[in-house]
Amino acid sequence: MNEALKLYLMNREKVQGYHDGGVEIQKVKNDGFIRLSKRDILNLHREIGEFIIETSGRLVFEKDVDKQTLNCIRSIIINGGTVEAPRDLYYFFLLKSEIHGRLEKY
Repeated sequence: MNEALKLYLMNREKVQGYHDGGVEIQKVKNDGFIRLSKRDILNLHREIGEFIIETSGRLVFEKDVDKQTLNCIRSIIINGGTVEAPRDLYYFFLLKSEIHGRLEKY
């Protein structure tokens, strides 16, 4: 079994990195209410790199968020609660999300 697959199976939050053999993907957790703009996402990405959002609360993505900005987010885990996505990008949110709650378009 190759090293990348072993690492993935041992810890899904680690990915094979070029320099150090594994890079931990940061999670942003939400059990309350968060409203994210394009600028918010880009600033988070600048600070921590690609990240995962895990939510059980309410998460709203503002209309200025575009597909390129969403590429900064590895995945969105909706454990409960509601994620509101701009209508034009709804399909992209479906592809990026693991949904156990609600994904709504506006």
